[in-house]
Amino acid sequence: MCERQLIKFAQQRLIVLFVVDTAVKQFTDLYPVGPTVTPQQQDFWGSLSAMDAQIGRVRSTLQSLGVAEDTLVWFTSDNGPEVNQPGVTRGLVGRKRDFTEGGIRMPSILEWPARISKNHNITAFPAVSNDILPTVLDIWGVESDHPTWQLDGMSLLPLIQDPTLSDRSKPIGHATSQPGDAFPTGFPSGGVVGPEPPRAEYDEMQHQFAWTDNDMKLWVHYENSSYVFRLFNISADWFETTDMSKANPDMVSKMQEELFAWYRSVLNSSSFLENNCRLDQRGPDL
Repeated sequence: MCERQLIKFAQQRLIVLFVVDTAVKQFTDLYPVGPTVTPQQQDFWGSLSAMDAQIGRVRSTLQSLGVAEDTLVWFTSDNGPEVNQPGVTRGLVGRKRDFTEGGIRMPSILEWPARISKNHNITAFPAVSNDILPTVLDIWGVESDHPTWQLDGMSLLPLIQDPTLSDRSKPIGHATSQPGDAFPTGFPSGGVVGPEPPRAEYDEMQHQFAWTDNDMKLWVHYENSSYVFRLFNISADWFETTDMSKANPDMVSKMQEELFAWYRSVLNSSSFLENNCRLDQRGPDL
């Protein structure tokens, strides 16, 4: 989106913005390659500087138009640092394409001066990028034309209105065909072998699932020709050192059923019933 388009939307009191950051020479030149700076670091730090500059332009434009006070600006990062690239997880296990915490935790910042107090700086409330759509719909007071089509996320407007909230009512689900490849020596260990997840004919085999319900997280990993289920308390055990699955079979069973029910709804959303965009789901008349 160019600045002219941003101004037009801001004047209409409607802004939907998708920003992609790309390192350009102006910013990579800030970090000359040398004995202490690799080409990868130059590109990585240049990307961060480029992103910072462009977000600054957006916020400055909103302020100059006099609409910054009542505009929600939502910043979020991509999940997990890339393997063999700069970026740190501060001890969290895994990186991009892993469903351990090092692969799926990411920073997010909401700025809405009219509704979010400056004293409301940090929250431990579990959230996910799937919450963006329900939150925006809730703010606008818009209801879906297809109420039976499930939204994976939940509105964060109640959190914005009451920053003391700590528990979310809707668990967070993840699924990927990626096998995961950034685990330290000796990880993973423990776990219990469980049933195969649901799968549709057109669906790729999923190698990892995660189902996070506030403190508790069920991580499902395909290994040695089986799906292995591991349970972690990610509030008390950020680094996922202690698998609790064998000691809590009832909780594993309950979370597994919830995860599979959620994934069936994901498959439904990819079917012709809810999505006519898939090439392999198009009817003969399309």
